[in-house]
Amino acid sequence: MLSLLGRVAGVTLSGTAAQRHVAAARTKASATLSLARAALHMQASHYSQEASNDAAELEKRKREEDLYRLLTDKDASNMSNRNLQQALAHQMGLIYPTYLKSGKLPTPKRLPLEEISMDAPELDYSLRPDSAGHYTGYPQFSDTLDQLDALLIKLDAKLNDGNWVVSVDSVYNKETGESFLRPKPHHPAKQVWKPLAQVQVAIQEIFPEQQYAIMKKVLTRIDTHPLYHLLEQGIEDDPLKPFKTVAALSSSDYKPKQPDAQGRIRAVGKRKSSIARVWVQEGSGQFTVNGQVMADYFPDILRRRIAMEPLYVVGGLDQYDITCFVKGGGSSGQAGAISHGLAKALLDLQPEFKDMLIESQLVIRDPRRVEPKKPGQRGARRKFQWVKR
Repeated sequence: MLSLLGRVAGVTLSGTAAQRHVAAARTKASATLSLARAALHMQASHYSQEASNDAAELEKRKREEDLYRLLTDKDASNMSNRNLQQALAHQMGLIYPTYLKSGKLPTPKRLPLEEISMDAPELDYSLRPDSAGHYTGYPQFSDTLDQLDALLIKLDAKLNDGNWVVSVDSVYNKETGESFLRPKPHHPAKQVWKPLAQVQVAIQEIFPEQQYAIMKKVLTRIDTHPLYHLLEQGIEDDPLKPFKTVAALSSSDYKPKQPDAQGRIRAVGKRKSSIARVWVQEGSGQFTVNGQVMADYFPDILRRRIAMEPLYVVGGLDQYDITCFVKGGGSSGQAGAISHGLAKALLDLQPEFKDMLIESQLVIRDPRRVEPKKPGQRGARRKFQWVKR
């Protein structure tokens, strides 16, 4: 046998060498067989694991479909796995607060559905809170803001039904023939809405200033809505009463100043370091500044244009006589102060110019001014050139 193996191998082997060669061949064959058996075992385990994973995926899909059907009363058999998981995440976001899913706090343990008695009177079948703002962090504020939004939507729907014609100062109903005067906006200097601390006491909740700024925008839109006065039943029933100041509740219209014995309206305007006292009365268009004609006091046409800008806005260049006394600052600041005082005087003399003057932002003082130089610097922001040595 050994000589036969030697002849097959093409070599002549002695007895001991042939035995070693046969032992090595048997070892190699045994190792190859062991490797083949291990590969077959691993392949069989892989197929078994895939089958187990498929079964787990099917079971997970069934649970997700059951949960989606319970939450929405809809069938999810035609939805993909990704769409189903996104829909479930949205539905669960309505039930659990966001911070519970962030990992900072453990997720609350809930009983299995089969262990919950649906006959319990205190159980909400939809598993959702009654208030939409329950998990917003500011539930009272959110509910109040939702009520104001609903009131604004109601007013807009009533205005857009096609029966109302809105003009600058009145509202006309084409169906009934009734006409109403539009409520005039509050004077810009009047504080209409209460401070944040008072509103927090009224709502009985602490919320930040940024949230109150959003609420004030909605309150202003409702207060200036053309049809809001139709819903008011009186000051006591006004839904905006908890947010309005006493001055705003006493009178919603701005009361202009009364002219003096000569029929003039006086106002004070400010810009930078300049202060201007302005007297306006109906006339032929004369404009004097510190006893001089406007063209002589302001040779620059740009300064004259700034000072007379309120007259351009209301279209009354030749309808009013204006007398100004201004001091402080330079020509630019004095022209801006005259413009500010003139706009305030025209607002008191002719209240119908209110919308145009407010829209052009002429009745509000311009707060811009030159930033002062800083000590140890070349200017307000400019630094001295740096020298290494």
